[in-house]
Amino acid sequence: MDEDFPMIRVTPHQGEIVARLAPDETHLEAILSSRLRHEITHRAEARVLDSMQLPTVLIPDKEEDIIIVTTEAKDESKVRSKKNRICIIIVVIVLLVVVGGGGLLYWLLAGDEKEGTITQESSRKVPTESPVLEPIASPTFSPVQLDPLLEELIPFIVETEEDLLVFRDPLSPQSQALAWLQDDPITMEPSRPIETVLERYALAVLYYSTSGPSWTTEYFMLQDEDVCEWNVQGNVGNASDSSSRFGVYCSNETGRVDYINLQDNNMEGTLPWKELSLLSDLYVLTLDYNGLAGPVLELRQLKSLGIFWAIANLFTGPLPEDVSPGFHELDLTENMMTGSIPASWATKISPITYIHLFSNALTGTILSGLALVPGLVALDVAENLMTGTIPTELGQVSTFTQFYFNGNSFTGNVEEIFCHKTDWIRLVADCEITPCSCCTFCCFPEEGYCDWA
Repeated sequence: MDEDFPMIRVTPHQGEIVARLAPDETHLEAILSSRLRHEITHRAEARVLDSMQLPTVLIPDKEEDIIIVTTEAKDESKVRSKKNRICIIIVVIVLLVVVGGGGLLYWLLAGDEKEGTITQESSRKVPTESPVLEPIASPTFSPVQLDPLLEELIPFIVETEEDLLVFRDPLSPQSQALAWLQDDPITMEPSRPIETVLERYALAVLYYSTSGPSWTTEYFMLQDEDVCEWNVQGNVGNASDSSSRFGVYCSNETGRVDYINLQDNNMEGTLPWKELSLLSDLYVLTLDYNGLAGPVLELRQLKSLGIFWAIANLFTGPLPEDVSPGFHELDLTENMMTGSIPASWATKISPITYIHLFSNALTGTILSGLALVPGLVALDVAENLMTGTIPTELGQVSTFTQFYFNGNSFTGNVEEIFCHKTDWIRLVADCEITPCSCCTFCCFPEEGYCDWA
């Protein structure tokens, strides 16, 4: 029902107007005239739309205006709206990809930068230098480049899988030694014998195991010369006199290393016993007045060793149970050895002649079995923590001419044991505790001095 004129309903029907008239003809005529004017306008516009092939729908509003809405416009609006939504989704996806890609790129660049920094720091820790005629810095171990050399040496230097583990550490003395051999012209000479490489490897491991670059002397260094020239004065001097030769020397008969004197050389660290055993002809090893530490139990690995001097170092632990068959002189004066003299020394260190153990922390007694050692000349156990009775058997050894036993807590009748001998070179006791009229020197612990006059 029309609210302006409740008595008329206008309905378009096949191009005609159907109307119901109220009794008021004047008012009805005015309203009808207005309606007809709108209808004519609508039909004119409809024809225009028909010519454009656009179907129309009439929607009268309260103001009697006619609103024309095209169905294709509605569809076009829907399509446009859908396209807009698709565009928005695409933009969001692109933004997510850009942000995610940027984050990934930043992470990769940051990781490369961090890795580069670590690599740079690592390269500073292990400087690489070519061998020169002076102490050199530690080279860098390269497993890939050293594979052929490792394969050649493994049968001689690796006995167990544990022996191979040290080569995984580029800073181990073994790895540094192999790195040096890589640039060593003698080692890389195709025709050189394997014994030559083993000697150079053993000496290089000794160098890096005992702070070689910090050594104070110049008579041992890694050089591109034969190892027999790694010394001060050439291959001369008395092989049994460590005071005349410094450095590395070789036997005139075999041409292999048989003598090493590195005393007073600012050495620190521990001795590489396994590698030193590769020096099959080594007879003299002198390391006095250094800072070497660790045990000496592996002394027996050096099968040809006859003399081992290591005065004033930092060696610790018990004395070795066994030594090489030809071993005859041991000097561990002023170290930190503990334990007692092994009972095996009565038979397993024969024919040892000189035993110097002055100023350690040894305990126990003096074994009577030492009297069975043939050719025993000197025994120095002064300034230790030993106790017990001095064996009478020692007084019966004809070659025994040097005995230092002061600075302990020994008991026994020294007069009866030793004073029947007249060939004493050195016989030193705490004369107030163990009276000794035949002693060459007397010490007085309470006064804190010894009478060496």
